[in-house]
Amino acid sequence: MFRVFGEPAFPWSLPLLALYAAACSSNSDPTGKSGSGHASESDAGDTPAVDNGPVLGGGGASTVDTPSSQRDASAPGVGTTGTGGAPSDLPDRPSPESSTATPHEASPTDDPPSPAASSTAPAPDGSTAPNTLGECSSNVQINTGVLSGSITVGGAQASADYGRLTLTRGADVIELAGTSAHEFSRRLVVGTYDVLHTRNGETSVVESGLEITAAGTHVDIDLPNPTILVPEPSNASTLGVTFSGDVTVNGEEPPPVSGTGLNIFLRREGGDWRSIETLNGTSFYGTVTAGTYDVAMYGAAKELQGWLPENGDITVVLTDLVVPQEGLTGFVLDIPAATVSGKVTLNGADAGSFGTFTLQSETLGPVVLQPNASGNYSHLVVPGEYELLYRGKPTGPGPRNGQRLQAGVQVSSTGLAGFDIDVDAVALSGTLTVDGSPPASERDLLRFEPVTQDGTVLENGAASVMPGADGRFELEVTPGKYDVFLNLSGVSLDSALPQNVRAPLAKGIEVVSGEPSTLNLDIPTGGVNVALTLDGTPIRSLNGWGELGLRSPEHGSVALQLTEDGQYVAHAIKGTYDVIYSSTGAFDGLPENGDVVIGCVTVE
Repeated sequence: MFRVFGEPAFPWSLPLLALYAAACSSNSDPTGKSGSGHASESDAGDTPAVDNGPVLGGGGASTVDTPSSQRDASAPGVGTTGTGGAPSDLPDRPSPESSTATPHEASPTDDPPSPAASSTAPAPDGSTAPNTLGECSSNVQINTGVLSGSITVGGAQASADYGRLTLTRGADVIELAGTSAHEFSRRLVVGTYDVLHTRNGETSVVESGLEITAAGTHVDIDLPNPTILVPEPSNASTLGVTFSGDVTVNGEEPPPVSGTGLNIFLRREGGDWRSIETLNGTSFYGTVTAGTYDVAMYGAAKELQGWLPENGDITVVLTDLVVPQEGLTGFVLDIPAATVSGKVTLNGADAGSFGTFTLQSETLGPVVLQPNASGNYSHLVVPGEYELLYRGKPTGPGPRNGQRLQAGVQVSSTGLAGFDIDVDAVALSGTLTVDGSPPASERDLLRFEPVTQDGTVLENGAASVMPGADGRFELEVTPGKYDVFLNLSGVSLDSALPQNVRAPLAKGIEVVSGEPSTLNLDIPTGGVNVALTLDGTPIRSLNGWGELGLRSPEHGSVALQLTEDGQYVAHAIKGTYDVIYSSTGAFDGLPENGDVVIGCVTVE
């Protein structure tokens, strides 16, 4: 019933722009702080600051406890078994093949805004009543209403499809209908939404601030007549002309090759790449439209190695080539090439071949440097500006993470000799405990993600590690700042490990060059039972037509699992979470929202 396998186990994107004002009231907070559901800066406790994390070095230990909730722990209903209520009359969900639900991409790196503070909550009849659940409660209610309406185009029903209408509430996106459907009806969580119209890749707001109430809301949507663009009549400038010629590298003709040796591509400004057929290895012939193009190459036969640059992917080798009305035949495409060479070392010492080194560019394809057993390398590349990337391997010498080692690497037409690369590796070790005890696991539990100065993380740059039976772990990383996450998915309720997916454990951890570092982490956990009320009626099961989960910027996401007594339960890191509802298929009585906040709970 619940997607608790794979990563992420809870398939909702992190931005929480669908705000539920009922369950997170600031008026019940005895501290007078905002009832956002998440700790403010002053409530951060032992959480390391993102921009100025503790400096690890000199063998000193830094212990970081994942903070518990900063809310009032005495909030009613917290950590207790809910009322449950009468069994649901909802039918069991059919097989996945019949589902109309759309999967939701996870974007766990985005920190969501907190729910808006409010002292009132919509009652089942749509009125406003005081929030009697306390600041956060395990008794969570979903209040719904039906949005219906008609669709016209230029005042009349459309006979063709002129785009589609969607309803949005931040990250929550609900498909309404195509314009040819003429009408729509959707049951949704009460609140304020925007209506969007999308056609030909362009989206516009049709109506903003649309209130959906428990009593129901009707809206008639009239779209302007679509503008039909009439193409210009064909003329000589749009007729196909011949483009053919041969390829050389630095003016040198290729060695003999058998079959097709490389691919040539053309692209006009704003257009896509189009391949040109190559003959006999390096000759090309094609029919194109007269105009101005960028020219690129891609791939090569083994016979061309040592003659053709080794850049992979599509590599731009010529810009602003004009193909005239009469065509361009006998054109010689001369590809520039230069040699980059040097030696790779680890902490200033020979280490042979380790990790992966890549010269990367936005317009020039990547070049993977391949040191030999002595650490020496030499490669033929297209001249230009590159950045040097490093990615570690799970085993062997060298840092395990990935890192951007150098930007602005200039390869001139004469090449770049003596480009030596030394990788700085720092030993990082520590212990991981859960509620004070080493966690039993046969998986990588900790994930270290290097953070650049602009806050971005290098793709595939993270390093993961599995603590031993005593909770100790050790690995090598490059100097810099790291965010540390609990790297989990698919954990069962009977495990001592929390079920959190991508839970931040520490942010802005700084590893200093030349100084071994120690990081000790303890994760306090607890349980929570969520009782669900739908439009004022207790409901024990959504029967697969909807899913519930928890989400927090401090602790990641958790999939709530349904027990036999109709409780949605989880074993998670202590703290306060938003409760998220997601529809997995349209059914009368359940809202069709894909990602909506319906309350908040505290795990303690």
